[in-house]
Order: sequence, then structure tokens, then C-alpha cells
Amino acid sequence: MKPEELPASPAADRNKSFILEELKKRIPELTRLIEIASGTGQHAQFFAENCPQWEIQTSDRELESMGLKKRVAGAGLENLLTPIEVDVTEELPEGLKTFDFLYAANCMHIMPWSAAPHFFEKVQRLLVPGGQAFLYGPFEFDDITTAPSNLDFSASLKLRDPDMGLRHFNQVSDEAAKNSLRFQERVSMPANNFILTFKKDG
Repeated sequence: MKPEELPASPAADRNKSFILEELKKRIPELTRLIEIASGTGQHAQFFAENCPQWEIQTSDRELESMGLKKRVAGAGLENLLTPIEVDVTEELPEGLKTFDFLYAANCMHIMPWSAAPHFFEKVQRLLVPGGQAFLYGPFEFDDITTAPSNLDFSASLKLRDPDMGLRHFNQVSDEAAKNSLRFQERVSMPANNFILTFKKDG
């Protein structure tokens, strides 16, 4: 399958440069990073192309439907590793190493909130002590007015599943803290999105 024929998200192409710009400020040149819910793999491929010393492990609960395996194989990048199957509600693959950093985009509002405890438990297991997790997407905060477009999007998700939808920062940080993941930083991003940074104790 040619690159132009692979499944692709226009939003992922629009935001990938802005996200990488912020990640590069916080991640050293030489590192091991895992992306949870890589989807189409557009972010991971872009990161790997622009940061050749980052070893990037892609993952998703389903590796075929969004073209992740084909995109990674077709990219031909030594630092972009073969995708692995990770479902946060199931056991992690045996023998999986830990990582310095973890990245996940647009997960919190898409996954049912009942999966959040499993998500954060897996995040802390995947990180080395002192490792950091970056969660990108829309969130609600007490000190920021939520964009109407985000509220509409959240309402549409709740119509599909009442357990889906926009998450408040307090919900997310409290659940992370239960798994020894301490909130570090909030970064405002274009299109009413944010990056939340958490650090594993140790």
C-alpha cells in the first residue's frame, strides 16, 4: 500500500509539528519512548523522522484497521519499531521493556472512563522510575473556559457512550496519582488542546 493510500487523520497532520516542538523541549536527544494508541501512526512516524535518536515503540489495541503496521513497515525507519498490540484493559505483552517517556494523544475522552484506572496502571508499569508521560488532547479546567466546540464534541461522544466524553483535569490527575504519577505541567496547544505532563515517582 502506498503512503497516500494509508488511512490518515487530517487533524494529526495539522497538530504534529506543534506537539513535537513541545516534546523536544522536554525530551533529551537520546531516549526510548512508547506511544499508546498510535492509531494511524502519523505522529510516531513524524517524530521518528525528525528525531532519529529517539527509539519509538508504537502500539495499539488493533494494528491492522488504521494501517499502523503498514505505515511503520513502509516508513523504513530504524528508530520506529514494529508495532505491538497493547490493550490497556488487558495484560501487557510478556517481556516488554520499560521506557523513559510515554506519549498518548486523544485517549482520555475516547476511552470509557471505566478504562482509565487500567490505563494509568499500565502507564506506570511502562515507565522507568522518574519517567514522564505526556497526554495530549482536550481537557476541562476550573480556570479555563471550555471551548464550545469541545463541549459539542463531548456531547456527541456521550451520545455514543455515556462513559465517553471530555475529562476534567482533576479527574485525570487524581487517577494518575493513584498510580504514582504526579502532575508536572500543563501546556496550552492550538485548537483548544493541551499537553498534560506526569512524572512517575522514583
